[in-house]
Amino acid sequence: MNKENSLSKKSVKIKFKYSKDEYIKSRRKYLRKSNTISNGNIIFILLMTILEIVFLIIHELFFAIIIGILLVLSYVMLYMLYFVTPKKQYDKTNFLKEEMEIEFNEKGIISIIKNIKTKTNWDVISNIWESKDFLFLIQEKMSYTVIPKRAFENSYQLIDIQNMYLKGNEFGKYKNI
Repeated sequence: MNKENSLSKKSVKIKFKYSKDEYIKSRRKYLRKSNTISNGNIIFILLMTILEIVFLIIHELFFAIIIGILLVLSYVMLYMLYFVTPKKQYDKTNFLKEEMEIEFNEKGIISIIKNIKTKTNWDVISNIWESKDFLFLIQEKMSYTVIPKRAFENSYQLIDIQNMYLKGNEFGKYKNI
């Protein structure tokens, strides 16, 4: 398919099915890029770990115990959010294991999963993030659709989607992450 044919299309249609590893990778990517897990969080936990070591060295047991409890809770929460939750979410959510059909057109997006059709107008999508492996269609803070880039025939389809989105949502932002 050449560039002229792709850019003149009125819609882009794709089909895909997530693999478990792919979904987990995309979820972790989203957690980092959305600042749900930020560098600041990680630096804070590391600094608290150093402070814990200092309190243990100088025998300030009261503060060492308090910071130790907070650190254990922080590490458990971080581990659960980043490592456990994406796996459990994939395992428990049946539609993530189903084939998806998505059509992008000038009005928005039509998604079909197990014969259930959902229409989303472009103005509902607040941002589109493009990474090396995924396209994230962001609606709200934790509401998004991730599409593996392997589902697209070529890079011109991504250009078509970007153009449709920016035309259909004057406040939308399309960025590479």
